[in-house]
Amino acid sequence: MAPLITPTPGVRYRFQNVDFRTYLERRSSTDLVMRRWKDSLQQQWSFKKISDGVFEIINGENKDYRLEASAVGSEFKPIAQTITPGIPQRLQWKLVDAGRGSFYNYNSNNIFLHLENDKDSLVRPPPISVPTSTTISKEANYRWNIIEDSPAMLPDGTGKYVIQTLKGDGLQPASAAGNTTKLSIGDSYLGDEHIWEIVDLGNGKGTIKNVQVDAFLDVQQVGSAGEWKPILSKATPAPQWDIRKTAGFAFSLTVERQVNATARTRLALTVLKDDIVLKPNKDVQNQMWSIVPIDLASFKAMIIRNPTVNLPEGEYALHSDNGFYLKARADGIYVNTSELDYFKFEPAGGTYAPGLGYVYISHRSGPPEGFVYVAEYSASVVYHRPKVGGIESPKEVWRVELVSSMPPKYTISHIVTGKTLEALDNSNNQSSVEMGKHPTATGTNKWSFIPKP
Repeated sequence: MAPLITPTPGVRYRFQNVDFRTYLERRSSTDLVMRRWKDSLQQQWSFKKISDGVFEIINGENKDYRLEASAVGSEFKPIAQTITPGIPQRLQWKLVDAGRGSFYNYNSNNIFLHLENDKDSLVRPPPISVPTSTTISKEANYRWNIIEDSPAMLPDGTGKYVIQTLKGDGLQPASAAGNTTKLSIGDSYLGDEHIWEIVDLGNGKGTIKNVQVDAFLDVQQVGSAGEWKPILSKATPAPQWDIRKTAGFAFSLTVERQVNATARTRLALTVLKDDIVLKPNKDVQNQMWSIVPIDLASFKAMIIRNPTVNLPEGEYALHSDNGFYLKARADGIYVNTSELDYFKFEPAGGTYAPGLGYVYISHRSGPPEGFVYVAEYSASVVYHRPKVGGIESPKEVWRVELVSSMPPKYTISHIVTGKTLEALDNSNNQSSVEMGKHPTATGTNKWSFIPKP
């Protein structure tokens, strides 16, 4: 992660030693130990700024305790300590960038936090020390990673995002005039109604504001039965949402609320029959949202909207899993091993849902020009082959479907026949491409998309 030269006040972090990879933990009272990662506030620390680069380091479990370099004879040891008025204490620490995302933590009079060994946590004295030095050691056991606990992990960008369902519909106000608090979903065209400002507050929390109506994503109780609904609100302070990454650009958006006299539960923003509601949090698709920066180049018209692979409208060369490139010729479409040819993919109109892979395919980079369609051939076995016709030729609908994501592979199916585009295996430089499985030859129906430069 990026170096944290200036930690954010109120955000919890963990201290991981670069050499031993274990974490600083307040075990009990004043004792400090090094342990493997665990989900505990004992291993979490926040920063109180004293001056530029100088902080008090506060334990997450008990905020009365701070990291101190305690004097033991002529030496020092780190402990967790409460502030004791009238007694000199070494509670102020400075962070110095050690490169490669790590830091030296040292007291203002050059007392460095240092891990001598990584023995069992019950060994006494603790295996952590704070030796006095006038120079910084370059050894890894002096260096510490400062890692935010439970970060939202939003994609890098300008802080403005489009929030979409996995189908590609955009979260938006129900009214552009801002005269309703209701939310809806609709086709994403990067209008202001689809743009949301997300402020990362640390530890997975953030505020979410719609640009068009200048209102925050909020929740409101319905009646007195513990039911809640999502709304847009201009109330302050701005409501905070828990933003948890689930995969790729996919996130869950949740809040914790009271549902009866004794229980609170985590509620997730949910799509239910095109309505936006709150339901108990589960790892299900209708509670997953794609959060993507508006400045990503992929926000053209989408062939496929997917949380891990967004495939935009454009021209692509197609490369089959068995090593062939798709090639258009006057008498049909073939494949060869060496020559790239580019085909345009654009979302199909009419009743076909945009962003779900329904496309028209055309060849425009040279003769022959026109749309790709499927012709029926009669021989001993009836079979179909793709061809390119003129502008007046059939404008047939195809479906592009993601079948694997690492790396992305797709199938290309013809809607009318239901058959997939298949490159036949052949030892020659050129081979043929057909629709569906050949009765005798082998081949593949998986393709990689190579964008035109």
